[in-house]
Amino acid sequence: MTRSSFVTVAFCLAIAGLLLGAAPAAAQAKEYRIGAIMELSGPFSQWGAPMRDAIQLAVDNINVAGGVKGVPLKLVIYDGRSRGTEAALLAKRLAEQDKVVAIIGPGTSPTPMPVIPYVSSAGVPTFSMGSSDRIIEPPAERRWLFRVPYGSRQNVEKLIEHFKARGIRKVGFLSVNNAYGDTGREEFQKAAGPAGL
Repeated sequence: MTRSSFVTVAFCLAIAGLLLGAAPAAAQAKEYRIGAIMELSGPFSQWGAPMRDAIQLAVDNINVAGGVKGVPLKLVIYDGRSRGTEAALLAKRLAEQDKVVAIIGPGTSPTPMPVIPYVSSAGVPTFSMGSSDRIIEPPAERRWLFRVPYGSRQNVEKLIEHFKARGIRKVGFLSVNNAYGDTGREEFQKAAGPAGL
């Protein structure tokens, strides 16, 4: 995992810590449980283990530094097996059985989509590493969802800057058939004409 990915995961945990800080003193726990749903098997598994390791490293560093307001973090990790339906079941398990205060993951764009209805209705802060804009939009319906990486719109803006700087006006676009590819294609199609491509 790159340094920037680690920093974003650590930032994600810091945000969860800030959310915890709002809890009343009477509700002080012996540990704050944070859930993680990673793609440790299945077609997206090449990303799952590095994400898991980076999150665990961030939790370990936070705990060595004294935890969150003196309370250690406990990471509960499950393998979503690169399946959205599995991730949705695990999100419910993390919230209801494991009593986590926040969920990190799923780690790709397609797998969080089935998680959204449950975490939205249950009010579980969820930090996805997927970059599809659909994860957080429309904001009024996704108030408990946060996306860690840049989104499709920001990626398209950078691509267009690159093309313009090099005088490229004709572009072919290939995308994968999932939420990541769909939103990337849609954003590119919206931006290409006005950019003169």
